Amino acid sequence: MKKTMKKALFCAVALCLALLASCAPQGQAPASQSPAPAAASPAPSLEPERTERLAASDDSGIEPLPFAALPAPLGGMSAEDYPVVDGSTATRPLSQALAYYFTGITDMLELDFLADHSTTDESYRNLLEKKVDLLLAYEPSPETRGIIERSGEEILMTPIGRDALVFLVNEKNPVKSLSLEQLQGIYSGKIKNWKEVGGEDLPIVAFQRPENSGSQTLMEKLVMKGKKMAEAPAELRQSEMGELIRAVAAFENEGSAIGYSVYYYASKMYAQEGVRLIAVNGAAPSAQSIADASYPFLNEFYVAIRGEDSTNGPAAPLFEAITGETGKKIIEGMGYVPVR
Repeated sequence: MKKTMKKALFCAVALCLALLASCAPQGQAPASQSPAPAAASPAPSLEPERTERLAASDDSGIEPLPFAALPAPLGGMSAEDYPVVDGSTATRPLSQALAYYFTGITDMLELDFLADHSTTDESYRNLLEKKVDLLLAYEPSPETRGIIERSGEEILMTPIGRDALVFLVNEKNPVKSLSLEQLQGIYSGKIKNWKEVGGEDLPIVAFQRPENSGSQTLMEKLVMKGKKMAEAPAELRQSEMGELIRAVAAFENEGSAIGYSVYYYASKMYAQEGVRLIAVNGAAPSAQSIADASYPFLNEFYVAIRGEDSTNGPAAPLFEAITGETGKKIIEGMGYVPVR
């Protein structure tokens, strides 16, 4: 049902784009020109959340793909027949590139629609409930992993790339590096002032993500390692990664804030003035330090598909491509670090 509605809405979007193009100035029309025909009736809408996101979207904030760095498109698949792909926020550009490879579409608004990701945990539940065909996603939370295991549904998760959990501070903060123990102390509430870790005499304002979000799952797994995180007040628990980065940059215009994200999102998708990534144990996060594993907080991201659909389902060609040499080229072309 969701796929049918998606196709209908895509057709409506394509019609709107065509109408907008036809309205572009083409020189003055004769006075006797007949009026334009009435627009077609709107197509049935998707569920409200996705419809609202699409209605509010435009291509002004969508970064174009580095087409020259990607494999030549295979083409042959129409947008209407393209499988429903979901995943994490930070893998959305990869999903756009995969859609470009299979459809040959270069319009970024159309590619962004085909790569309409939700969030990490929500995407796994959508796959389990057969609302989507394929995921490009980070690791699910333990809670969602348990739901998958108890369901009895076979979900194939194949690692395709590697990313890192990174920490970001206000650019006014003089601290350049923190240790694992210091980060654990900050986020457990034991370390409360920057002067305790070589900084200025300022209280530490530690932003967090919601429980079961992708970066929160990585934080608890890679950094806290079973240690309990301090309870963050609502204003310090940001629902979206972009909100957290903006908050760290703008917090009272001081260098007291700290937060975390994944490297690809913080450095390529949402690089923000006023924010600086800090090193951990002296190792700065970069594509190179992620590739050679000199940066400590690393984790893989995955392509996931229902086992029954991995060879004959609508997304089987996508699964085969992204797990092979073509996928490696797409991943590298988009600036991610592929699994070696």
